[in-house]
Amino acid sequence: MSAGQRSDRLLRMSRRRAKPPAVKPLSTEVAIAIGSNLGDRAGNIAQAVRELANLDRSLLIDVSPTMEFEAVRTGPSEPGGAYLNAAAVLRTSLTPVQLLRRLQRIQKELGREPGSWGKGAARTLDLDLLIYGNKRVRTPSLEVPHPRMHERLFVLKPLVRIAPKMMHPVKKLSVEELLVLAMYRAGELQYVPSDERATGGPGAGRAEGGQAS
Repeated sequence: MSAGQRSDRLLRMSRRRAKPPAVKPLSTEVAIAIGSNLGDRAGNIAQAVRELANLDRSLLIDVSPTMEFEAVRTGPSEPGGAYLNAAAVLRTSLTPVQLLRRLQRIQKELGREPGSWGKGAARTLDLDLLIYGNKRVRTPSLEVPHPRMHERLFVLKPLVRIAPKMMHPVKKLSVEELLVLAMYRAGELQYVPSDERATGGPGAGRAEGGQAS
């Protein structure tokens, strides 16, 4: 190999080494439930949305209006009042576990107490990963899609405002369809003949909801 050939080879190798690492596109669409029933509820949610907007390797696409729901009571001494709930849709290149850790960090930074992680506990902030693209994840610390999202009006009503066609990857139903079924089970929606559905059908009443964990 001549000196010129060696030089060309070294140049090609250096170019390969200097090539910047590929950046994974923000291709995965995810849904996150947001809730608060302690302290400045609206302020807690607004700050959480700001944190989501600044999340690394992610892009905040939309946030629903807040909606108020009565808390699900698990005992007579349960603190906290009604919940404010909202939903957010992001695109991200974070893995489900990476995203979960960031959501937990946001909750901690915004004052969620160590004793408020149990099911039914009142909390300053609740962030739950509902849907992560078309993936199904089951680990000791994370289950996606959220195993109870399809039953919860306080999750589905905000989410349907911004992502009605988002699909549940296990049930193969859209958020819109899941909400109709949940409202029917809750007695908020009666059967509407097909020729009357175009008029909008009956309205929804006040729902019970609150925490999504």
